Amino acid sequence: RVHGGAVAGSIDERATAINELYAAGAPLDAEFAKVVAIDAEATNMGVAHSRSEHSFKALEKKRDTFVKLVKSRLSDLDAEKNVQERAAAQAAASAAAEHVETIRIDYTSKAASLNSWLDQLREATSEPLAELTTVEGAQEQQALFDEAVATLEPQTKAFEEVKKLAADLLKAGEALGSITIELLQSKWDESVLHIEERRKALVEASAKQAEHEALRQKFFAIADDLDAWTDVKMALLAGTPSADLAAQANAAKGVLEEANTVGREKVNALKAAGDAIEAGAVTITFRKSYPALQAEYDAVVDAANKKVADVAAAQARAAGSVLSPEQLKEFSDIFSHFDKASKGNLTKLEFKGALTAVGEDLNDQQIDALMTRTDANGNKVIELAEFINFMSSHAVDTDSDDQLVAAFATITDGAEEINEAQLKQVLSAEEAEYLMSVMPRGPNGGFLYKDYVRQTFAK
Repeated sequence: RVHGGAVAGSIDERATAINELYAAGAPLDAEFAKVVAIDAEATNMGVAHSRSEHSFKALEKKRDTFVKLVKSRLSDLDAEKNVQERAAAQAAASAAAEHVETIRIDYTSKAASLNSWLDQLREATSEPLAELTTVEGAQEQQALFDEAVATLEPQTKAFEEVKKLAADLLKAGEALGSITIELLQSKWDESVLHIEERRKALVEASAKQAEHEALRQKFFAIADDLDAWTDVKMALLAGTPSADLAAQANAAKGVLEEANTVGREKVNALKAAGDAIEAGAVTITFRKSYPALQAEYDAVVDAANKKVADVAAAQARAAGSVLSPEQLKEFSDIFSHFDKASKGNLTKLEFKGALTAVGEDLNDQQIDALMTRTDANGNKVIELAEFINFMSSHAVDTDSDDQLVAAFATITDGAEEINEAQLKQVLSAEEAEYLMSVMPRGPNGGFLYKDYVRQTFAK
């Protein structure tokens, strides 16, 4: 069956059939093993079987011949398959080459045609538009525009086809020639830009002032609202204070909180409206400009912060604080330095920074315990009054001014100024930052520590 052609079909089908018949030699080996066993048994019994036409050696030779035949036949089928595959590959390559050449010819022709049209379109639309002053002039320009772009739609479809042809060529590893898709895209974008500019020029003239007026009215409305808000808040802060210091504090904190939320939103809205005015080159006569209203808003924030500080100082005095007015101001300044968002309180991290700046080196566990003791109203932040009360209980000077000057002089080797690096060698980052923010600058760029110490102790 293997040799005589009983196995038919494709190459793979014939190879599969032969392998199924041969089964890796397993059936043949099994049958031959039976013969070997019978031959061994007969030999042991002294039985001769020389009269049989199928001797053991003959069968063994026939088996070997069959195995060689199967392997030879399978090898022939592999060779035949390789020949067919090479032929198919050559045919496919030839067809692919013909297809690529067809695409190249199509691309070259259509790209050249599109390139010519784009040159004509650019020439027709590149001249500056005449100033439109009458309806007739606008109609004349519209007619010229319509004529120039009459073939835009079919050319748009043609461009999409050229892009697809270019993609097919590039995918096949072929160059596009002198008219590249980038060149066509650049000319296309330039032409479309001219078309859109002209289209806008014809329709935007009548709408331009209406748009500008809307921007002006929007700015005025926001500006008037912010102006009225700042007037109300300044009047509230400047009004007759209540005898209740806690009520004063709450009122000032309420203004500060509103300034950081509602007020800031109003300022941001005004800034956005002003930016739109500027971006649109809109002519406007300001009743109050953005910088002026921003200054009014800042004045509200400053007044609220000052009110909070003043009330906190009054509360401290009413509670019998040992702090002098100068110390109250100093601690208020420290508080403001670390309350960078002007929100009227210190977070845990900010509180830790303020304490570090005044020499309190505490770990997180100690800070948590101190926060709990100092946060009188339990709102998880330290307000100015709470901070001043804490500082009041710790305001004990242990060093004289001469001792502090001597300590600084040791660090600077007697120099009149101390620099940032020297401060950071002996202080924490927070302490150094605070001192650099309050020490006066010297002529050499350093900090005048003697002046600072004298001024501090003079308080």
